[in-house]
This record gives sequence, C-alpha cells and structure tokens, in this order.
Amino acid sequence: MRYFNLLIFLFISTVSFAQLNGDGYYRVQGCRAKRYLYIMDDKGRVDVSSASADVSAIVPWSEGDPNNGYKQMNSDPASIIYIHSMNGGYELTGQGVSTTKFLGNNGVTIEKREGNTYWCHATKSGATLYLADTRTRKDAKYGTLEAISPDRDDEVNQIRKWFIHPVNASNDNYLGVKPTFSCNGKYYASFYVDFPFSFASSGMKAYTVTKNDKSKAALVEISSSVIPAKTPVLIECSSENPSDNRLNVGGEAGSGINTILNGNFFCHDPLGEYNDHRNLTPFTATMRVFGVTPDGKLGLVQPTVTNIPANTAYLDSSVEGLADSLVLMSEEEYDKPDFVLGDVNSDGKLNITDVTLVVNYIVNSSTFNGSINKDAADYNGDGKINITDATAMVSKIVNNNK
Repeated sequence: MRYFNLLIFLFISTVSFAQLNGDGYYRVQGCRAKRYLYIMDDKGRVDVSSASADVSAIVPWSEGDPNNGYKQMNSDPASIIYIHSMNGGYELTGQGVSTTKFLGNNGVTIEKREGNTYWCHATKSGATLYLADTRTRKDAKYGTLEAISPDRDDEVNQIRKWFIHPVNASNDNYLGVKPTFSCNGKYYASFYVDFPFSFASSGMKAYTVTKNDKSKAALVEISSSVIPAKTPVLIECSSENPSDNRLNVGGEAGSGINTILNGNFFCHDPLGEYNDHRNLTPFTATMRVFGVTPDGKLGLVQPTVTNIPANTAYLDSSVEGLADSLVLMSEEEYDKPDFVLGDVNSDGKLNITDVTLVVNYIVNSSTFNGSINKDAADYNGDGKINITDATAMVSKIVNNNK
C-alpha cells in the first residue's frame, strides 16, 4: 500500500470558494451543518489502493461555549487557512503544514457547484477523494470529516459542499486574540501562529524574550509593524474581549525577530478510535510559560497544565538552577548589575570598609582569606582588580560626602 499524509485533505476541505478572491487567508464552513474546519494535528494517511483516508486531524466544529465543548472560531488560529494558486490548482497551508509537502506541485482541485459552494478534491496515483462532513446532525458539537469517493449518492454529495470566508478584521469573520491571564490591570496572551500579522485594534503590543538567567528574563517590545510568521510572542491586549483585540492576518513582514522563545501549534488528545491523532508536547522541568509570578509580577512561570497549549509561546531554558518563576523586565534593567559597584562586602553600600578589603586583596592576593565580590571590586570594568580600582572607589566616596 502507498500512503500520503492526511494534510492534503486537511486543506482540500478548506476550499469552499464561495468568497474566494485571490491568494489570502480564509475560513472554511460546511454548507449543510454550518460547522467550521479546525486543524487539530498533522497526522493521518490515505490508502490510495482502497480509496480511503484518515482525515481526522481536521475536525468540523460548531460555535458555542468552549466550557461545554464547543469552539470559538473568532479567537482560534487553527481555523485559518492560507490559499494560493499554483500550477492550475491551489496550495493550502495552515498550522505549519502544506499540501505541497504531500502532493508535490500538483495542487488541489476546486470544483465550482451551485449557490457559491464548492467541491474540493485531490488526486494521487489515480485515486480521487472528496472532503465531506458526514455527521449530518446540525446540533452536534463537532462533525466527522471523511474523504469520500466521487460515486456516492446525492445525499452524501450535499455534505461535501463548502463555503469559504475571507478573514477580515472589519467584519464578523475576524481573528481576535483571547487573553490567557491578566497582570497589574492589563490583559495578556501567549501567541504563536504560522502567518504574519499586525494589530487592527488600538492599544495592542507584541513582545518577545531575548535572554534569561536563573531568575529573570529580558522582555523586548517588537517594533515591526508586521510580526513575521512563526514568531513566538506575548501580546498585550486592549481588553479581555477578543473582539477588541483584532488582528490583520497576513502582510509583508521584515526579517525574523531575535528571540529565545519556542512555539507550539498542536495540543490534541482525542479518545477512542482517534487515539492515533494524539499530538501533545509535554512540559519539562526546563520549560516556563508566560504568567504572573507569586509576588504579582509579569513573568515566566511553571505551567499549571501537563502539556503546552496549542498556538502558544514558551521558554525552554538550558540555564542551570532555573528558578520556578522568572521576572520579566526591560533589556536595560536586565543588563544592570545586581550589585552596587565597589560594594565588595555586599552590605548594600560603598564605603571605606570596601576600599580596605580591596587594598588587602591587591597586596595579599595569594594569601587573602576574606570574601569579596570580585565583580564589584573591578570598579573600572577592565577585568582586573588593582590599585586603579581602589583609587576610583576612594574618589567616589569622597565625592559622595561633599
């Protein structure tokens, strides 16, 4: 048997080109049950010889309260598909995967039907399969996506029709950011997507992390007007409502952003017959996520869940002795020494006692049995501790006492 990945169908289903208007970002909705498609993982296969496929990585989901098992497509990046023309067909990408990877340059075929609906199908090695949501109950929380043969009856043919809706920040088909926590009166969300974006709503900012030690990390605001695809970020939101945190999906991004963060697309743990589609990234002791430190500061903290959530950023640090919580601060604050220069006995002040210790260390460096902070003793920062440092310390003390 020959297999190729389910992702070809993942995106085939995506093309209900009722509103297709050139290359761009879209959502796909079933014509019959009105459920939207979500890319939940990147696993699956197609058995060409038997014209069957496992396409369960794509789930048609109804809109509603997430606490009751429904989805909210307006705040879920897994519902976004990029479609562009290629060699007479289409290439489709989303959540870090692409049809070209599995179909080569053949592309996906889109067949126009009545009422601005479309059939979507792909052919490889002589086998052609169409995407359909075969769960006909419209009140079901989620549907069942299947790849079906073209000789099914009219009733089944009705459920392989799809609409496609362009993503647009100015109408109901927007993508908004849903905050995951608040700190000091502001709302924040960890965010990681496979498309570039900019802010359509005012009052939003994007940050990344550039370095960390055991107990702190440098948080830097991203100045680029368009955030490049696959950039792990922390987003400061306008409010707790995704409708107030709208994004412009797409755009021309510049060069990559300097960051030490990682990102994750999937957190899928289906049960029963769909167990093969489990796609999880477990947390380890070296990982931290955005949150609030025990003393109420913005930070990178130990997670409270077992696996990294979908479409979020996280830190995986190699620093030994990593604290449970790392305080986030500006690069300028991060780079400041965590000691008073010249305070070699670490009592929080520079005085004649420190000068005496430094002089004793210089004169008796081989036999000196005291304890000094050598970083603080190198007053002029030349990498050496000598009389020049002691003289500069005396000058500082005298000037402070004038």
